[in-house]
Amino acid sequence: MGFYEAAERILKKTKRPMSIKEITRLALKRKILETDSKNPDQTMGARLYMDIIRNGSKSRFIKIEKGIFGLKALKYHQKKWKRIKEVKRKQRNILAYSDLMPADLLDEFANLFERPGIYTLFDNNEKLWYVGQTVNLARRLDHHTRDRHERRWSKFRIFIVPKAKLDAVESILIQTANPPGNRTKGNLRGAKNITSDIRREIREKIKHYNGLL
Repeated sequence: MGFYEAAERILKKTKRPMSIKEITRLALKRKILETDSKNPDQTMGARLYMDIIRNGSKSRFIKIEKGIFGLKALKYHQKKWKRIKEVKRKQRNILAYSDLMPADLLDEFANLFERPGIYTLFDNNEKLWYVGQTVNLARRLDHHTRDRHERRWSKFRIFIVPKAKLDAVESILIQTANPPGNRTKGNLRGAKNITSDIRREIREKIKHYNGLL
């Protein structure tokens, strides 16, 4: 039995929202989950998360809060388990995002995230290696499994962003985090560098206070 079916059976049996670790532990303990994954917890979480994004309102699963999932068909106590409210797309600069996910799940991206966005690549120690932007997240991530970054990353996050925001978001991330894998350091086109203004104000303040002494 695969991850989706195992998770559904466990959640139906317990009739309550559960953490990814709980779902995976019970599925393995009851021998209803068949997997060769070295990190079944991470794989379970990524599969359920991607199922919700891919199928939307038709998904069998709901994300109650970070790391906690349930079944849409079951009604949970709303005071204890608050469902995440959907925000209208037009009100958001970042339309959607993922948690940190292992690279071996990239096969799940076929026809799934062929959308523009920002992606971040991490090494085995979950240290940021590279930040990039693309008009097709699925294609670009797959490409990075064969280019100069091939052996430098094992996990990733994605942020689905409108095309008009890609340059700004990418540049802010690169200039803030300074990832070692980025050769260019971002380009804040059209933005004014106010460093000299700040330094001038500091000098003026120092002169003013010295004059009062």
